[in-house]
This record gives sequence, structure tokens and C-alpha cells, in this order.
Amino acid sequence: MPKAHDLEHSGPFLELQEVTFEPFYEKAWERMQELRRRAEALVDQYWVEHHRGRQTAERRKERPLYGCHVRYGKRKITPYWFKYEFSNNRRHAYPQALKPSSYKPARYSMAIFHDAPAWEAAVIRRIEAEFVPIRGYAEFLSRFFAFLRANEFQALRMAGMDEPEVRKLQRERDERMRMFKSTAERAVSAAARKGL
Repeated sequence: MPKAHDLEHSGPFLELQEVTFEPFYEKAWERMQELRRRAEALVDQYWVEHHRGRQTAERRKERPLYGCHVRYGKRKITPYWFKYEFSNNRRHAYPQALKPSSYKPARYSMAIFHDAPAWEAAVIRRIEAEFVPIRGYAEFLSRFFAFLRANEFQALRMAGMDEPEVRKLQRERDERMRMFKSTAERAVSAAARKGL
């Protein structure tokens, strides 16, 4: 069986190197960061409206009852909604996460928000309409990451590369991706500090 160093300068190996999925990882990661920025901007818009509504509410029934945040996973982002549950005569509020529709998991049913004041329901409807494509695209990207991770090195194994060499390449790729990810996160946080 040929070793990796024997294959390094042969035509098929060079083609396999060009086929490796690192550029796809980088593009997908950039798209995921774009989605993250869009979702965070929408959350910020909601909280501005939420705060304005709290300040202008004349009666208790006009106060906002809902909130939204973005959950972050390793290769996944999910915008979600929660409702404030009150206890002790409405003195303490505890956020209770809401579940998306079981029929359409990328979308929250507007029936969940039935007790929101009219102004808050309109804001939720607008923000949720923009969250739906973000959730769908983020789900696609997380599945894409899983597909790439599962199949990238299978091509090298099929070309006859030894298993220890494939594992070494996997470790090197993982280290490069960690470095790329930390660099991208630093750039995003620097841009956020500058207000971009």
C-alpha cells in the first residue's frame, strides 16, 4: 500500500488535495458568522422596542411579556423566544423558553404570543418573520458541517492512504480550523466594539 509521502507528488493525490473540503469549511463558517451577526442585530432591535414599550406603558397590561436571545452551539446558532413568568405578586420575573411549532420547527406559531400587547405582537411578528430564514439556513449549515466532517477524509482512505496518516491530517486540519475560528471571532468582536 502506498504511503502518503509516496503519493504527495502524484497526480491523483494532488487532485485529492484540491478536493479537500477546507475552503468549504471556511465559506460555511463565514456564512454562519453572517447569520450570527444578523440574528444578534434582530435581537438588539427587539430589545430596543421592548425597552421603549416598558417606558411608555401606562397600564400593567401594556407591558411586554416576551423576550428573545440567540443560542450558540459549536457549529450552530438558534434564535429563540421566551416568556416572562411572574411570581410573588409580579415582583420577580423568570424567563421560560418557548417551543417552536412541531409542524414547522423553524418557526414559532403566533398563537403562542396570544397574550402579548398589540404593539409587542406586531414587533414579534416582524422579528420572527426575519428569524425564520436565519433558522433554516443555520440548520442547513450545521448539517453541511456534519456532512463535510464525515466525508472529507473518506476520500483519502479510498485513495489508499494509511489510517495513521489520515488521522494526522485530521488533527492538523482541526488545529487550522481552531486557529481560523479564533481569528474570525476576534475580528467579529473587534468589529462589534467599533460599532460596525
